Amino acid sequence: MRRMTQANEEKDTYTVPASLVEQAGTSCHGAAIDRLARFENAYESLLDRQDKIATDLEQLRSQGRTQSVSFKQLLAEKLMNQSILVLFKSFGLD
Repeated sequence: MRRMTQANEEKDTYTVPASLVEQAGTSCHGAAIDRLARFENAYESLLDRQDKIATDLEQLRSQGRTQSVSFKQLLAEKLMNQSILVLFKSFGLD
């Protein structure tokens, strides 16, 4: 992945080359904005998937299917997703 941001001397601040952002009235667009939007979409999708998994796991629990392959696969996916969310949080991305 080609990095678009450059770290500033100030803690946790970054800049983006002007060629990657264009101002249009009171808003901005461009490659850097598009990448940020794709990241935010992925993050929201991950959170939505966690909610769906929780619902599915609860349904399987209520059916007494906690030893099923489906339950175990969903639980593994939930744990993997949670690890990704913890990683994002450790970088202040929550």
